[in-house]
Amino acid sequence: MRQLGKLPDQATAHKLADFLLTLGISTKVDPDGDAWAVWVRQEEQLDEARREFAAFQAEPGAARYQQATAEANQLRRTEAQRDRAARRNQVELRNRWGGTVAGNTPVTWVLIGVSVFVAMQSGFGSTPPDALFMAELHEVGPGLYRWSLADHLRAGEFWRLVTPIFLHFGVIHLLFNMLWMYDLGRRTESLLGTGKYIAFVLIAAVLSNFAQYYFQDPSFGGMSGVVYALIGYAWVQYRYAGVMWLYLGPSGMFIAMLWLVMSMLNPASGVANWAHGAGLLVGVVLGGLPIVWRRR
Repeated sequence: MRQLGKLPDQATAHKLADFLLTLGISTKVDPDGDAWAVWVRQEEQLDEARREFAAFQAEPGAARYQQATAEANQLRRTEAQRDRAARRNQVELRNRWGGTVAGNTPVTWVLIGVSVFVAMQSGFGSTPPDALFMAELHEVGPGLYRWSLADHLRAGEFWRLVTPIFLHFGVIHLLFNMLWMYDLGRRTESLLGTGKYIAFVLIAAVLSNFAQYYFQDPSFGGMSGVVYALIGYAWVQYRYAGVMWLYLGPSGMFIAMLWLVMSMLNPASGVANWAHGAGLLVGVVLGGLPIVWRRR
């Protein structure tokens, strides 16, 4: 911080400080004996500030200085609001790393509980209940089979669009998805509230499941489509809306994207690539729509 100069009274010094603030030059005004000293906070702005100081001394009553006070006050109010928001985000981020989540998150706990129960009951997918598959395989002729999703939907079995999320094929598969749900799922539910979170999960489940069914493999399962929707939503909300509560960190995003890319490069791996990709896209869209709406 460097001293710009001295002015005879406080009002004059603050008038200059207000004008400099409208130019993006932050200053500090302090009493100095019988005068008032004006200090420039950023040394790289000192030369510009000196030019403006000389112009101000030559014509302190100019209209541009009189009009600067209102604009400077508005800038200060905006900055104060940003500071308060930043402090709230810092508290939320400390809570996030401390493992605490504001409010109850019953939906996430139900999703985790049902997933664990189904995994145990089905022998980790070795003998899954037919009702949990997207569609059952039916014989329609000698040696001819077809997946009958349309028949199930005509019969009113709409749950089949959602229930594959509860199937998991192995301990690692289950553990990976449940850890994401425990962390990011609870944070998202606490942010959105129960009703919106249920809608989010249903949309992500239906669209990611159907994409996997239609494009790749009618026999699949896992919460990964919902998990990648949460990841996409969190990334957009943090990156473009500054929602620190959903901050993933570079390592979290790297692991999620690395797994997505590696699985897509190896289609024979048996991973539900279309569910992952569709879920990620759904999350990005659901996270981006409110941002676009507010900006418009």
